Amino acid sequence: MMRTQTIVLALVLVAFAGACATTHRPVPRSVSKQYTEESQSPITRAEAADLLVRGLDLQVRLAATGTPDSAPPLALPTETGLVDPTPFPQDAVHDARLGSIAFATGIRLRGLEIRPDGRFEPDRAILRAEWALALEDVLMRAGGGAAAEAAAVEAQPAPPDVPAEHFARGAARTAIALDLLALKENGRFDLVGLVTRGEALVSVSRLGKLLEVR
Repeated sequence: MMRTQTIVLALVLVAFAGACATTHRPVPRSVSKQYTEESQSPITRAEAADLLVRGLDLQVRLAATGTPDSAPPLALPTETGLVDPTPFPQDAVHDARLGSIAFATGIRLRGLEIRPDGRFEPDRAILRAEWALALEDVLMRAGGGAAAEAAAVEAQPAPPDVPAEHFARGAARTAIALDLLALKENGRFDLVGLVTRGEALVSVSRLGKLLEVR
């Protein structure tokens, strides 16, 4: 039964990617409507993966750019016989966004990785540091770094609350410089703050527009 559900979800994801292959809208209307509901509520890690994968046609974009996938295969719940597979996070097996989670974790999208203990934490609200990492990773994989954007990032000072040694410092600067995320009213980035559905939708819409001009 689980294998059948997995195959169906995979086919749905492939069909969605194929349908969008000829036109890259920043955020499809159906996805936008879904994530504008309760726009001030925090977005979960599962929802964040779904918004990036479906909202940006990420599978199609990465295929178009020829982005290599050097990661080992991801073992979905009932698959066997894979060489050195990475187990699918068991806490996400029954999530309605299984296809998007499988794709995001399968390509090792930064900020949305599987935890060392094997969990994905699909229902946990995503942190601003994690979201910035995911946005930067998609930008680099799907579009590369344009000179003007690189200059904007270089000119952007790091927010005062982001330590020099913090793993998300570069991603935070990128997100602010390219207007993918806004600083808080006090000028801080708030690394452990939560991302709302509305903020996430704006981020993905703006990222989609950046990718469109490439």
